[in-house]
Amino acid sequence: MKTVNGTSLLVTAVLAACGFTATAMGQDECATATLANLGPNPYSLATATASADAVDDTQCAGTYLDWNNSPDVWFTYTSATSGTINVNTCDAAGGHDSSLLVYSGSCGALVQVACNGDGTGIDGCQGFYSNITGVNIGAGETVFFRIGSWNGVAGGAGTLTVQFTAVDEGCLGATGSCAEAHGGPGCDDPTCCSAVCAIDPLCCIIGWDTTCLGYAVDACGIFIYNCDGTGPANNCATNATVVGASGTYAFNNVGATQDGPAYGSTCSSGNNENNNDVWYRVGPVFNGNLVASTCGTTPFDSKLAIFDMGTDPAAFDFTTLPDAFVNCNDDGADCFQTDGTSPFASEMTTAVNVGRYYLVCVSTYTAGDTGAGQITFTLPEPCALPASTGSEGEACGTDTNGGCGSGTELATSIGFGDAIAGNFWADAGTRDVDWYALEVTTSSSVTVELSTGSNAVCSIYKGDTCSGLNLVANAAGFCPVATTTCLPVGSYRIAVATSTFEGTPCGSGAFNDYVLKVTGVDADCPSFGDVCSYDIASTLTQNNALDVTNYTTGCQLWCGANGTQFSTASEIARSFSGLSSGSLACATIGYANVDQQLDGSLVANAFPVAMTLGLYRDTNGGDPTLVNDGAGNGGDLELITSKDFLMLGGFGLLTWNLDTPLDLTGNTDPIVLLMNVSSSDSCTADVNFIAGGVGNNTGSTAFWFEKSTDGFGICNDATFVAQTGEAQWIAELGFAAEGNPCPSDLDGNGTTDAADLAALLGSWGQAGASDLDGNGTTDAADLAALLGSWGACQ
Repeated sequence: MKTVNGTSLLVTAVLAACGFTATAMGQDECATATLANLGPNPYSLATATASADAVDDTQCAGTYLDWNNSPDVWFTYTSATSGTINVNTCDAAGGHDSSLLVYSGSCGALVQVACNGDGTGIDGCQGFYSNITGVNIGAGETVFFRIGSWNGVAGGAGTLTVQFTAVDEGCLGATGSCAEAHGGPGCDDPTCCSAVCAIDPLCCIIGWDTTCLGYAVDACGIFIYNCDGTGPANNCATNATVVGASGTYAFNNVGATQDGPAYGSTCSSGNNENNNDVWYRVGPVFNGNLVASTCGTTPFDSKLAIFDMGTDPAAFDFTTLPDAFVNCNDDGADCFQTDGTSPFASEMTTAVNVGRYYLVCVSTYTAGDTGAGQITFTLPEPCALPASTGSEGEACGTDTNGGCGSGTELATSIGFGDAIAGNFWADAGTRDVDWYALEVTTSSSVTVELSTGSNAVCSIYKGDTCSGLNLVANAAGFCPVATTTCLPVGSYRIAVATSTFEGTPCGSGAFNDYVLKVTGVDADCPSFGDVCSYDIASTLTQNNALDVTNYTTGCQLWCGANGTQFSTASEIARSFSGLSSGSLACATIGYANVDQQLDGSLVANAFPVAMTLGLYRDTNGGDPTLVNDGAGNGGDLELITSKDFLMLGGFGLLTWNLDTPLDLTGNTDPIVLLMNVSSSDSCTADVNFIAGGVGNNTGSTAFWFEKSTDGFGICNDATFVAQTGEAQWIAELGFAAEGNPCPSDLDGNGTTDAADLAALLGSWGQAGASDLDGNGTTDAADLAALLGSWGACQ
């Protein structure tokens, strides 16, 4: 099994960071390499051929580069300033198993700089992606990115993301720790090095002396560990008291000094001090939550913090304590004692893992708070597995139900009321992901509960094939790990695995074992979208193709990164005029449900968003203005019918299959298709960033957007406002075989025009859509009918 990293499977698709961004595809040879944008760059190997340039896989041995004469595409980037480049192919929605190389030099004289097959370090990617970091580039220098497929597999498509960080020229390739004085110029952290050399250029020219180190401590927040060993026995983190069991431990911090990093600012504390600190070390023997508390036991204002020492406390570098920080608390919510015995005490709950060691720091709010106190530790208890009704049947170390994690469709069947006993493992960067197939025959509120002694993740996906899965719900944690979600009728997959990729090899006893239980209760659930079940005779599409290729964050639904923008309902609409015949049976829309990352990029989100699709009559015959609420608001849009949906994470198409086709015979009003998303119901700051507004704008008419507030002072009109230009929204109406409202509009753009004429002439003498009179041949009669319908569809 190849190494699989990332806790979210098949989750993300990279979108443009702000507004529409046009990006070119990679080219087949170095000489025609496409200029790469900073950010996402889509590519496809569908028509690519193999370049002759040699590949050296010794630079990335063990990462499954396996180039094998792969078809490839090329990008190039030239930097205006010196800096470092990170480049990856993380793109779960369309990503393939890629291989990636970086070159310097020029075409015909390339120098391979780096390569990678299977990368690590990025969450939410496809199973196998490539990731190369820290490539140095000087001002005016050019690098080339070459993308192929693992083992030379043909085809494949995805996204190449390029990130650049400017650094001082003297910091490129510099060695030596920024936290230590040394003879050579610069230091090994380009960002810190650049900050210091901006203060004193000699640090990057002559050497990194104690003066440069002093600048680094201030400018880069470098922590230098120091403790003289005086005071109480556990004054120093290097001599922490070992906690072997739950219980209350006495301490006295008189004479204690501060040797840990300041952490108060991350705990909503009134200051960033942690005075008079004393230390404890915990090595849990079970996974779960560790609780540390000074509630009711310490007669002064205390603080708590916890640090992760890793798997070998003897090898822990105490100068890295700031990087090992996990959690802290100042003034626990339930700890304030009115009798004064424990004023402003603290309590901290932290998830911990077997095999790792943790340092707990007890400090005080002010330097004068010293004396005797007590701290209580509650360590995790073992997980009791419920009784099982069946067995996974997979021996540890094998992969008989590896499903999409192993590139197969293998999955164990599970149903409501089942509790399946299984086992999984994780070792040396590889983990066993077990897959289960669930058929929901009645719309139900479904609870999936995973009981295990390991820190685990449990995910529910819509779909029954690996190529068509969308993440519906996800839960991670300790015994039990559970998630409840409303699932309409359909096929689903459940994936369970340890949350990490190491520490649980076969033979780990109870930590390999789990029980997966599924229960369901009948419920009326929104749909994820349907397949149109009608015989469709014609369509009207307000884009030139149903391709989700252009994106916009313009005036759409936002929430999350900048607070509570668009905190009330947002509506997007398309208006179709001249529909006086035919039976409207299906409607298809394009959607985007994405999340903003720390680097500003928009990445497809895992969690569904509730929304409603509706069909309305525009009673004033003009542009849509306002939905009629039935309470006299004067709205011109009157509801015909509607249906609730859940918009899955990512971007794509959603089809509404009307229960009964809408007969448009004699209709005189424009028909408006409207999507309504209410952020108050389903869009939260930690989950969703934007929903809606995707599509190819070429040949498209305007769509309308309505939003009363957005937090930016834009799009603040409670009525619909036309959106034009690159911001578009896919919307297509499908008409049942009883009638075709505009048969001469062959490309479905709402107008009979030159493109339709060209299509008809190209099909001359053949059957098909251009055979307008249905006599089996495209001929002069069809040409006359098309010319007689020239212009906008009526």
